[in-house]
Amino acid sequence: MRILYVHECFGALAGAETNAHITATALGRRGHEVAILHGPATGRDEDAWYTAFRARFPLQSEAAEAVHHAITSFRPDTVYIHEMADVAVIEALVASNVPLVRIVHDHDTPSVRSIRDDYLTRRIGALAAGPACIFPCLELVSEGFDFDGYISELEALFAEVSGEEAPSLDFEPTADLIAI
Repeated sequence: MRILYVHECFGALAGAETNAHITATALGRRGHEVAILHGPATGRDEDAWYTAFRARFPLQSEAAEAVHHAITSFRPDTVYIHEMADVAVIEALVASNVPLVRIVHDHDTPSVRSIRDDYLTRRIGALAAGPACIFPCLELVSEGFDFDGYISELEALFAEVSGEEAPSLDFEPTADLIAI
């Protein structure tokens, strides 16, 4: 299966980036082709990201053009959206008619760092990151987490939304993945 990840940056940064990198690596090891449509580079651990995402499509031009280029060049079976606040990118992805899956990273909704602290500038993240920002994001690497089952769940969801034969799961899927 061909899976196009969508993320606001390229490289290591925090929990969402860890999730994107390790799931892309695992899906690649299972034989899937994985690419990424992304925003600016973080400058951190980008070599590992170049290995995980062999095809990369930077969001350097107009959003609709960048999305169209990624979709027509890579021809994904499904698009996997991680962090993307650019409405123009989301609208172009919806208009592409490629099945979309969105992971909701828990830190966007309840985190005080996501609150726009300054009403006039709408600046995000004036508060420093602390342990509460890190620990929820480490679920994928915590002891006892069924990572292989999580990747199987992703495969089943991607197959379902793209109309392919979905592998059977011997567990109940989690609620943090949404097909849209």
